[in-house]
Amino acid sequence: SDPSSPSRDCLSPGRLDRRDGGRRGLQRAHIRHTQRRSLIGHIAPHARIVAIIGDPVAVTRTSRIIPRYLKRSSKNPKDVVLVPLRVAPEALATALAGLAEVANFDGAVITRPHKEAAYALCARVSKDARRIGAVNCVRQLPDGTWLGANFDGLGFVEGLEVHSGLRITERTSVLILGAGGAARAIARAVEQRKARCAVYNRTLARAKALAAAIGTNIHVLEALPKVPLTEAGFDVVVQATSLGHHADDPLPVPAELLGESSAASSSSSKLVVAEIIMNPVETPLLKAAKQRGCRCHPGAPMLDSQMGFLTRFLAEDFFVGKIAGSSVEPK
Repeated sequence: SDPSSPSRDCLSPGRLDRRDGGRRGLQRAHIRHTQRRSLIGHIAPHARIVAIIGDPVAVTRTSRIIPRYLKRSSKNPKDVVLVPLRVAPEALATALAGLAEVANFDGAVITRPHKEAAYALCARVSKDARRIGAVNCVRQLPDGTWLGANFDGLGFVEGLEVHSGLRITERTSVLILGAGGAARAIARAVEQRKARCAVYNRTLARAKALAAAIGTNIHVLEALPKVPLTEAGFDVVVQATSLGHHADDPLPVPAELLGESSAASSSSSKLVVAEIIMNPVETPLLKAAKQRGCRCHPGAPMLDSQMGFLTRFLAEDFFVGKIAGSSVEPK
């Protein structure tokens, strides 16, 4: 029998008569049956709404795990509902303007490719977000404008430490691939740890813009090294481009730069290869790195390590008030 169906005992005439006099009991039994089958369940009429905004949104884990954290963070967990919203880049400004008119809409997690564009639409941003030039979450202020913050960099370095046991220090040399919002946030966090940091991006001007925004300690590579990355002095390579969601995506760096294949090498590489993509868990880059004996760091810990900050930003007025109190206007 179908375990999701109302039990025979629940619908038996005898029980309906004893409980509610027949028809009313049958209606209640049908409601219970519908709620068990529903993927959404009951939403309170006074529910607060938060969202995750991206394009696409189907590849992110955020919409699956953030509700658990919202329940811990919110005083009344049933009153906060998360909705994934797929918004095209050209429609972001219109979408945020419309959401600002929704009285019970509080804020959103911002994912690719909107982090830099959303920054420009904020009236106030955290000091870190201003330095980064990108946000990964926005919260509506009482006047209907947006406050932006960015926890990507913090999530990455803490996730790397907890998951892989690697501390980013002044003795660490990091190569970041990409120059988008996430790459900027990670570069900022690496700089704060006083580590050596280089950035490579296919569009050189974007890499230079990242370095100019983050600080003088960021070195821009005009071309990738001709030798394996460990021989070039790097300890960690961070994949922060959009490549890797699909099995046929090209690698962001040639495989030979990760080191010799395990079959040709007598020892494992000291290189740590870190992803920010969460789906799939093993991207083409991580698969190639594994074959060459590198230490592989998946994308999920970056999100997990910042989830507490994200949910407090979305659901707790006191936490948002502290960020708003020290916020600045975007450049």
